[in-house]
Amino acid sequence: MDGYTATKYIKAQGGNTIILALTANVCQDDRNIVLNAGCDDLYTKPFDEQTIFDALSKYLEVRYIYAEKPSVNLDIEKVLTTEDFAFMPPKWLQELYNACMVGDFDLLGQLIKEIPSTASSFTKSLEKLTDEFQSETIIKIIQPLIDNRPPQ
Repeated sequence: MDGYTATKYIKAQGGNTIILALTANVCQDDRNIVLNAGCDDLYTKPFDEQTIFDALSKYLEVRYIYAEKPSVNLDIEKVLTTEDFAFMPPKWLQELYNACMVGDFDLLGQLIKEIPSTASSFTKSLEKLTDEFQSETIIKIIQPLIDNRPPQ
């Protein structure tokens, strides 16, 4: 049973089940097919966690109460820049980019393990972005390196 069939089956059972579709790529025709199958909304990758929280809030009418952030951060993270990634091989950068585009956080973790131990501050900052599901942030940072790579 594919997702469309499962959606139609669930919706046919009655009730108010909310179904949100997640996909890597979508064109307008695909969006119409997904919504016509009965999905209540469609989200495309990459997406950040706030997008999912907003969808849950919208469709399930849940509200979130966030803890206050501590005023002093004893473990200050380095803010990563494009230049921070420049020492990594182009193939690694492309794999990182691809993993971020599809939201493959397991692969991101594997790629981080390939970073030389001499770059511990860089590694720690990238791990933090990965732990917080910030693939869009990573994409924005490394995009200039991906766009300016020589043809393969």
